Amino acid sequence: MNLYKKQKGFSLIEILITLSIASVALLGLIRSQSQSVDSLIYFKQKIIAELVASNIAVEKKIINPESSTDKGTYKMGDKDWHWSTDTKKTDNTNILKVTLNVFASKQDMNKKQSSARVILYIANED
Repeated sequence: MNLYKKQKGFSLIEILITLSIASVALLGLIRSQSQSVDSLIYFKQKIIAELVASNIAVEKKIINPESSTDKGTYKMGDKDWHWSTDTKKTDNTNILKVTLNVFASKQDMNKKQSSARVILYIANED
């Protein structure tokens, strides 16, 4: 007579170990997904900032810029973007250098943390 019968199934220890390994794996997947979402939000903001910079750059090319600084806001993507330009003369008197910075917020503008930067060289009409 056999005192120990052959078990069918898993022991409690085996199930607990399996659950702990699965939970660690799931936590890793959740963290990875969270980082992906954060990256998507960052790149979305970066692309919109680049579009704002491009639109303002076109306006600066159409309107004859003067040698000075300028700032303002531009609405795009349900958000007010802040921008600043610094226009300087170059060694060639027929060309102006316009540095355009776009900021996601007023605080970023004060900290000078731009989301996009464009440097333009525009023919001086004077």
